[in-house]
Amino acid sequence: MPSIEIVSIGQKEPTDLSNLPLAVMSETELLSHRGLFQKDLDRLTGVIYHLGNPKFKTGGAGFFANELLFKDGLYAKKGWFEIGRKYRSDFEYLLDTLLTASPINQVFLLSDYQFGPKKKTKGGEITLVDFWRMNDLQQLKLNGAYTIIKTSSVQSSTEKRSG
Repeated sequence: MPSIEIVSIGQKEPTDLSNLPLAVMSETELLSHRGLFQKDLDRLTGVIYHLGNPKFKTGGAGFFANELLFKDGLYAKKGWFEIGRKYRSDFEYLLDTLLTASPINQVFLLSDYQFGPKKKTKGGEITLVDFWRMNDLQQLKLNGAYTIIKTSSVQSSTEKRSG
């Protein structure tokens, strides 16, 4: 089953996300539940958020996130990472909250699926707008890692000049 984890880079204390319908576990020690991108996590500081299916809010065995992805099961055959419509607004809120909690407005999002693509994808740095565009165009990959920023540095410097 797939795992989805997000690190709010540089964040010191976890944010309470218990209001979300999906399960969220957080910790300050950046340890992945699966490990495909652990070397990348070892170079970061912050708070890691492990995302899971809603049924895991009440505990139980295992912790995975297949229900959060588009058309439960289809993602595995195609190898793409796409947030399902049912959880889109919750995931938008989650990313915006964690980007704001990061003192540098960056998060590191990763997915790890043992039956997914054999090759892992490091997607580099993308804006939040690009993340959603890529999500909608099925350009994000399972077994992928992406650094998401609120805005591009060009936009940030333009905003500073006009402000």
